[in-house]
Amino acid sequence: MTRLFATIAISALLLVSASPPPARPQSLCHVSNVLIAVELVQSGFAGWTGERTSIGEDGCFIVDQIVSGETVAHVRSGELGPDRIASMHAAIEAAQFMSLPERSGTPPPINPAKLSISYGGVTKTVVAPPGTNIEGMTALGDGSLARLAALLLKLTGPS
Repeated sequence: MTRLFATIAISALLLVSASPPPARPQSLCHVSNVLIAVELVQSGFAGWTGERTSIGEDGCFIVDQIVSGETVAHVRSGELGPDRIASMHAAIEAAQFMSLPERSGTPPPINPAKLSISYGGVTKTVVAPPGTNIEGMTALGDGSLARLAALLLKLTGPS
């Protein structure tokens, strides 16, 4: 009987002293007016899966994991400082986004990778063979879209 009470007491002590899992930091930043969005996805059994990074006019950004166009998990969020906002605008201007072709690359027959940037109500896309990263996509078309995406993802990447 004493042994039972000791076991219950130790179990209760362990339960009380166990620290809760760390809370995932939530940003107070909410992107309400998306200026530009980058989507890097791969086709597969679950449809198109990957990540979408949305950046607001005020520099707030959200990175979400997506499956078949639907957000399934929040990856991270934050806020760009004034210098990074200026870098973003300079990169968009330097890429001459509106003059880029609507689509670059030729989709392979199986599981293509796709990079899309939406800005100003227009979406531009690069398609490539499976597993092609952004650096590999710079060889498709004139590479401007992939270079712009790489810079935007670097600005919003984990610190």
